[in-house]
Formats: sequence, structure tokens, C-alpha cells
Amino acid sequence: EMERSQQSRAVGKYFLVSFYGSKWGASLHKQSFVYKESSTVTQQALFQRLKAQFENNNDIEMVIPSAVKQVQLRELDSAKRLIQVVPVEIFFKPLERSKRLTQFSRQFDINEFIVDSLLVVQEENESLFGEHRSRDRQGSRPEPAASVVSSPALPRPRQKKGGAAETIKKKTVFSVEHSFPFPLKRLKVTARRNHATSVLDSWSESTEKQIRDLTDAICRKPPIISELQSSLSATLLTEDTAEIVSYLQASGDSEQENIMLLKKSLRSLSKLAEIAVTLHKSIIDASHLGLELEFEDGLKKLATSV
Repeated sequence: EMERSQQSRAVGKYFLVSFYGSKWGASLHKQSFVYKESSTVTQQALFQRLKAQFENNNDIEMVIPSAVKQVQLRELDSAKRLIQVVPVEIFFKPLERSKRLTQFSRQFDINEFIVDSLLVVQEENESLFGEHRSRDRQGSRPEPAASVVSSPALPRPRQKKGGAAETIKKKTVFSVEHSFPFPLKRLKVTARRNHATSVLDSWSESTEKQIRDLTDAICRKPPIISELQSSLSATLLTEDTAEIVSYLQASGDSEQENIMLLKKSLRSLSKLAEIAVTLHKSIIDASHLGLELEFEDGLKKLATSV
């Protein structure tokens, strides 16, 4: 309980905020920042707050990503002031992640963030698939603007023998000028690079996010029903969770390291979901009983898979 309470205080949400349009002037046009916000702040709420900071803001619009194709910078209307707000996740290289054994330890010395590339604007000279070498951060001064570095191309996404779990997904990693926690809640992006990952790795990242969200919802005093329901729905009622469960059941007693780690995370998630479902049942009225039954059914499927 004490560890969950510590996590709740340390864990927040991170958003990538990018400005596009010549009307912003050189100081903001094509500049990106990572904002640290409380866990209750939504994407739309942050956009409205940013918009309200500027006078004569009727021409300010949000960049809406496509579900099938990455938005190109040249496709944006340069006559408008545009803001893109995208939730991002903390990114650690595998060796670094292996040293941070608890969620609490993963909330410090944070300077890189990752997001599905479909959700961010593709800027000039940025290849659709490529892995960029990280700039050596030690002893180097922050660059004045975000940089995009060219590099050898990675294979395009393909279906391997392992099925969906081996499909390559493209994501983008953003580096910021300092490390969170930081006195400022907004840090400038100094570099971005493409990053290829398997769906199995993406599932692991998604499971860790669900653990953080459920922990935060459980620890909220008093609990917020909508937050609890949102976290439980993302954990128990999505196709992604059903696909993960199906894949793990088919993998049997595989000793492959990433499968074993995913199973371990799912066991933790299942225990948290059980606590959250019990809490939800204790605070809802009759109008939510149908949803409660769905949660209990989803919990049962998740628990039996791990």
C-alpha cells in the first residue's frame, strides 16, 4: 500500500506538444515540448489551456492524427496556428529498464519519451522507417531546435512466422533538454529518432501503462468513478488485451524471455484489476451494474490466462 501511494504521487502524464504554422514566428514554429501533467489531465483539456494562453486565438486549431497514415508537415495549413497534443510514454533502453525494477524507480532521471509514429507529424527529411543514433547527452549542450537525423533504413513492417506478435511497429522517440523531475513542467525537445519495435514489446509497454493507470485510480482518495471505469475498460474490455491473452495461451510454457516478462506483468495487472473491480463494485449505483458484470467477466478471462 505504501509503495502504491508513493507511485501515485510520482507518476503523472506526459504530453508531446508541437507548434506548426508561420504565424507562430520562428520561436515556436516547428518547436516541440514535453509537458508533465497530473494524471487527471486529458489531451483536450491541455489543448484548451494552451489555446487560452494566447490572445486572438480563434485561428488556433488542434492537429488531428490519421488512423491509417502519418500526417506530413507539408500537408498542414501554414496560414493557421496549429498545436498538436499527443500523450507519450517514458522510454528506456532495455539495459536501463532492467535496472529500474519498480514503477517508482522509473519516474526519475527521465529524458526520453516514445509514441506511435502515426500520432505525430512527420517532418522534413524524416524517413518513414529508420533508426537514428542517439546523440551523446553527456557533457553536451542542448540544441536550439528539434533535430531529425537520417540513418540506414529498417525493414518495413512484415508478418513473420511468429504471427502478430512479431510484426514490426514504427514508433518515434523524443529526447528533451533536461531530465524530469525538473523545476519546470515543460522541457524542450532537442532530438527525435525513429524506433522499430515488435508488437510483443508494444504489448509489454501497454501492460505497464495499464498497471500505472490502475494504480493511480485505486489510490485516488476519494476514488473518481469515471477514471476507475476508464482504466478498467482499457485493461479488461479491449481487443488488445484479448489478443494478448490469446497469444499467451497459444505460447503455452514458452521460456522465451519477453514472453515470461509479459506474463509476469499480466499477473501483476490481474491482481490490480481484481482490487479495482472490487472497489468499483463498492462505489457504484444500480445504473452501472451491467458494466460491473462486464468487468468481472473480463477479469475472469485475464486471471485464467496467467
